[in-house]
Amino acid sequence: MGLKVIITHIKADFDAIASAWAAYRLYGCDRLALMVEPEPNVCAFLKKAAGTAVYSQIVKIKPNDIEAITDIEHLIITDCKQKKRLGTLAYFIDLAKEITIYDHHPSYAKDINANREYVDQKGSTTTILVEKLLNGGYEITPFDATLYLLAIYEDTGMLTFSTTTADDVRVVARLIDVGGDVTVVNDYVKREFSREQVFVLNELLMNMGIISVCGVNVAYSFASVDEYIEELAFLTHRMMDMEALDVLFILVRTGPRIVLIGRSKNPNVDAGKIVARFGGGGHPSAASANIKDMELHEAVDSLKITLREHIKPVRFVREIMNSPAKYVDTDANFNEAMEYTLKHNLNHMPVAKNGKTVGILSRKEILQGIKHGLTNEPVSLLMQIEMETVTPNTSFRVAENIMLSSSQKLLPVEEAEKLIGVVTRTDLLRLMHEESSQRSTYEEGAKTRLGLSRIRSVTDKLQSELPAVYYKYLRDISVIAENAGMSVFIVGGFVRDLLMGGAGKDIDLVVEGDATIVATIYAKEMRASLVLHDKYKTATVTTRSGDKIDFATARTEYYGFSGAAPLVESSSLRNDLMRRDFTINAMAIRIDGNNFGQLIDFFGGQRDILDKKIRVLHSLSFLDDPTRIFRALRFAGRFGFILGSHTERLMKHAESGGLISKINGSKLFIELKYILMEQHYLTVLYLLKRYDLLEFIAPGLSITDFRQKQFWLLDMLWERCSPYMAKNTHLWHIRYVLLLSDCPPHEFRNALKKLNAEDTVAKKILNIYNISRFTAKKMKTLKPLKPSQIYGFLKKLNDEELLMLGVHLKKSDILLQYIKNYKNVHTIINGNDLKEMGVPESKMMGIILKDLLCAKIDGIVTTREQEEEYVRNTFKAGGKDKTGAENAS
Repeated sequence: MGLKVIITHIKADFDAIASAWAAYRLYGCDRLALMVEPEPNVCAFLKKAAGTAVYSQIVKIKPNDIEAITDIEHLIITDCKQKKRLGTLAYFIDLAKEITIYDHHPSYAKDINANREYVDQKGSTTTILVEKLLNGGYEITPFDATLYLLAIYEDTGMLTFSTTTADDVRVVARLIDVGGDVTVVNDYVKREFSREQVFVLNELLMNMGIISVCGVNVAYSFASVDEYIEELAFLTHRMMDMEALDVLFILVRTGPRIVLIGRSKNPNVDAGKIVARFGGGGHPSAASANIKDMELHEAVDSLKITLREHIKPVRFVREIMNSPAKYVDTDANFNEAMEYTLKHNLNHMPVAKNGKTVGILSRKEILQGIKHGLTNEPVSLLMQIEMETVTPNTSFRVAENIMLSSSQKLLPVEEAEKLIGVVTRTDLLRLMHEESSQRSTYEEGAKTRLGLSRIRSVTDKLQSELPAVYYKYLRDISVIAENAGMSVFIVGGFVRDLLMGGAGKDIDLVVEGDATIVATIYAKEMRASLVLHDKYKTATVTTRSGDKIDFATARTEYYGFSGAAPLVESSSLRNDLMRRDFTINAMAIRIDGNNFGQLIDFFGGQRDILDKKIRVLHSLSFLDDPTRIFRALRFAGRFGFILGSHTERLMKHAESGGLISKINGSKLFIELKYILMEQHYLTVLYLLKRYDLLEFIAPGLSITDFRQKQFWLLDMLWERCSPYMAKNTHLWHIRYVLLLSDCPPHEFRNALKKLNAEDTVAKKILNIYNISRFTAKKMKTLKPLKPSQIYGFLKKLNDEELLMLGVHLKKSDILLQYIKNYKNVHTIINGNDLKEMGVPESKMMGIILKDLLCAKIDGIVTTREQEEEYVRNTFKAGGKDKTGAENAS
């Protein structure tokens, strides 16, 4: 009978470890396996837990242990449903006869086929499993309860994240009941809830109700406790986050009095006025009151009545829309669309099919389409299909949020799935102006707090994420730019990565003005080296510590035809960002003067990071530069994002229109190189397969299950062998060879020639391909191999050829034996010693030393005396020692 094994994702956090341990208890498994060390706080907790059951049962599997496991009856995977997050442990998936998955993440990107799945979007995976333990009557020790508490608190942000559910809170309460130590949570995860607060929050969640008045939804709840509870306002705030509420009023009886707290994000609900009816006060967004001489049920009834009296009616889209709508049909061509926009003076208009909205088109896109020769093509080629529509009864606030958060320029209004009108930004601004005096403080700052404001400060983030010296670089440049009267911005991937929690050190600066002036002054003050490119008004400054900062003048680009090199001229920041590839790469941080740290997001990059989407900035992006298609999939694989539907559609149009075949071979090779350098390169290759793009690299190219296993084996070999290999080993070279390893030699060479790879790189890749295949074929004819034979085969191979050979041989032991035990073996005896033994300088000397080295590798000799004796005994002829002068001559 095979093993029952639990696995979880790499860099396991508390939720991964705790859910795996809960599954271990639930299923009575044989192994709980981790690939690498858990997160640091988890390690710290486990070290203090030495001697406990959980500590003794967790097995940190080493790569060479994986191959020893060949039969798994039941594999349970917790807190994960993607192969790439399992690391090398994904190898177990194909071994398992039965697979069960437990996870709390949304189902997108699942690529593991399981017999049973328990996927529920709770705050943590641990909650799902602990509920089973509790309902099944399993014993939970105080230590286990504490571990489970750590997991739930960490993954729910102390029960404050919007993903937190009432089930998470209930499980926390029950874990405390069975002895879970909340004070330990404070040591490893910042604690924000007391035991009493948890119980009150649980009661509030169970008693919550919704009142709907004039289109406004208001939540209310109530609870009763014997003693005063601190931070009820804090509980209200957390409850709003957990349940994604805009308005909430709670009533809590604490002893002889009732506390009323109101919070409102909706300008139609004035919390201050409502609470004032109960003798309290506050602001439109936050207020409170203490109520005496009233029972809790009376206070609840009175609150409901007051809410209905004070809520303002909602204004609806029908009040501001333009009707009937002006639009073009989906089969209209670009020339007809251009005439229509000029006739009605439209900047944006809907595109409809059989009266239903299917897209939005701008005048700019029409002009660009005509420029690219699409005059007689249907407008559906470039229309924006990622859009939202509303009905006449949609509230004004909903329409406002759609247009502001998604940068949608026009909002189609439909009734019974027919286009009846549109709302423009002008309509929106007019009504916003009318109501501006009525807006609450919360409303004005809401988008900033959500991280979606087009302009907000990220100074604190810069200071905390960047090394101190880099932060000082930016501050110094800030002063220089201000004195020079120019605006300077950080742009590109640095901004994206900063917002996603991991700023890099590659700083690209854009200057509105002349970048060479700012760079020259900065280099002089820093006594740094400077390289200027006056033609393009760019510069590179290299500090005395070797750090490089690139300066570029803000510019715009024009493409003469698809795939052509762009024509460049100076411009503004907005136009500079507009020429970028995707919205997530088109944000900037201003750093000059008092504007230091100001994030600028014209195109909704922050929203796309939150939505995990890759979106182009405009409909002609792939027409201008088809290599962006490969880049889009590379970023999708790196970040676990998906392509926006409009972006995906444009990509398919570009492919079907033959644009990819126009990509210069060297550009395509560079894109493939960057893909193969990615940590999640295999995910990207599968995306290339999904979109039929591998064919452009080599005819008939595919990614089979066998090839996937070979890639996993290569990654495992690299993990084990890289500490002993040269730092300049290029793993992507080997991945390239493996990708095309099914190609016969002539097709392999043709693929390299088609991609126009640089000569030196092409030569290295061809050597890896040829030498590894030839060596593997010869080694397979000799079994078993002596150590000296292994050495003889491998000594002439470089590290890249060695790794590819390991894949061909399907094992890592031979490589490790050679690298660790044989590669650096030397004889004690050298040529001078042989001379003293009577061997003249001749070919015989080389033969003797080579044979002696083989004997040493095979373990026949170890000491100097043994080496000398071996030489004398082995090299004899005609009764006389070959080392003697007479025979040697």
